[in-house]
This record gives sequence, structure tokens and C-alpha cells, in this order.
Amino acid sequence: VLRGIEARKILFKRPLLMPSGDFAVETAIHLRPIKEGSGNYSFRIFSQAEGEEWHENCSGLVSTYYVDGQNYPNDYDWESDASLYSMIRKRATRKLTPRTFYKFFDKKMNLQYGPLHQNVSECVAGVREGHGKITIPDTKAVMPSQFEYTHLIHPATLDSIFHMQALGY
Repeated sequence: VLRGIEARKILFKRPLLMPSGDFAVETAIHLRPIKEGSGNYSFRIFSQAEGEEWHENCSGLVSTYYVDGQNYPNDYDWESDASLYSMIRKRATRKLTPRTFYKFFDKKMNLQYGPLHQNVSECVAGVREGHGKITIPDTKAVMPSQFEYTHLIHPATLDSIFHMQALGY
């Protein structure tokens, strides 16, 4: 039984650009074990638009923790994280509407997100930190034949988690 996933040392290299019209973008995630059986992996995310070369979008480290696993951090680590979150909530106090937040992406970074990818529903900014809430979209409802592959965490949700990093800027 999976107890937790931790992503760290994430490096964003290039945004995933979605072309307009009937063009598609293929994505690939490469996972490489750091040490066999440890539950620790390095990852790299690539994308390729039709007729273009592959480009690396993101890289980092990810760890999986299972209920019966030996590599799970002790409870003190989680209590420390909860305490840090409480302090961030006290310091970060500038509330933004989600609409204003996503205008920032368009104006400052020239990134336009469609409705299914604007999932940060509460935004509170601070100096080099912030916090918010994410709404999980019902992407299956808009897929052809309402079919969607199973996933541990939906890419649109993961993308929104990354969006929240902008609350610190």
C-alpha cells in the first residue's frame, strides 16, 4: 500500500507548449532507479510536437514510500513539515484571485492555460513562499468516450502543484 510520494530537486527547463489546431504533443517520462529496490528514482520529462525534435521539459528526483517499507521517513519529518506549513500560512498573506494568478502566467511567462489546467483555486502569496488549494479537474468527462488511463496522480493536478511555486515570486 502506497503511503506517500516525495518529489524534490525539481528543475524546470522548458514549458510544455501545446500547439493550436489539430497538432498533437507526445510526452515521455523516464524513470531511472538510483539504487535498485530503494524506491528512489531520478526522472526526466520530455515532449515532442509533431515534426519537431524531442525537448527535455523537467527533471528531478522522486521517492515512493510504502506502508510496510523500511525507507519511510519517521513521523518527526512529517511533524516538521506540518509545522513549516503552519509558519508559511502565517507569513504568506497576500490573497490573489485564481484569475489574477493565471493572468500572471500569461503576462509574465507567456503561458496560456485552458480551463482544465487552471486548477489552483485558492492563492496566497508571500516572499519566496506561498500556499493555496488545488481543485482536481474532471478530465475524464471531456475525454473521447470518457476514457482515461488510470494514474497515481493526474498530470493536470501535478502541473497545478508546480503552478503554486509561482506564489513565492
